[in-house]
Amino acid sequence: MLVLVLGYVLLLKNNAIQEFIKIEANEKLIDFTSRLTTFFFISGGLFTYLKFFKGHLFLSKMIVKSSGQVVEIDKIKNLHVITIELINPGNYSILNPSVKVKYSNYPFDAEYQLKTVVDKTGLTKEKGNKVDFILRPGDEVSLIFKEEFNKTEIAIFYRIEVSKNTRTWFNELIMDNQLKK
Repeated sequence: MLVLVLGYVLLLKNNAIQEFIKIEANEKLIDFTSRLTTFFFISGGLFTYLKFFKGHLFLSKMIVKSSGQVVEIDKIKNLHVITIELINPGNYSILNPSVKVKYSNYPFDAEYQLKTVVDKTGLTKEKGNKVDFILRPGDEVSLIFKEEFNKTEIAIFYRIEVSKNTRTWFNELIMDNQLKK
């Protein structure tokens, strides 16, 4: 039994020596395979960074909220006052976003009416000077939109769109045009 174990160990030792000789002979192949694996590992890490982290962490973020109120002007018209809240929960400032309000009769008309609350050139001060409209990280800004409607309209559908470059955020609101008694 001891002879069998020693013979088996010698056989494994000889096979190991032969394998080592083969490894030395194929050193270039092993070096190439090692470099190729390192290249794919680094490329995969870079691709993951660009697709996931850069795509999710470095994009500007915004939350758009809206609420409305109906105010009676006279016997024919009501005034809709829409409060638009813009919140920047991201890590980057958003410079001069375009805020637009589209509205339509509900049930829907074929086309929207479009009103621009803040255009891409920024806000206008009292003296006519243009200033930048900047939403810094953590900022909350409220804007007011007002529009008059005939009392014959049942309800109005609003779509508030905030856009900057290729990014667009929106919120939708349906307001009853009848005053609640």
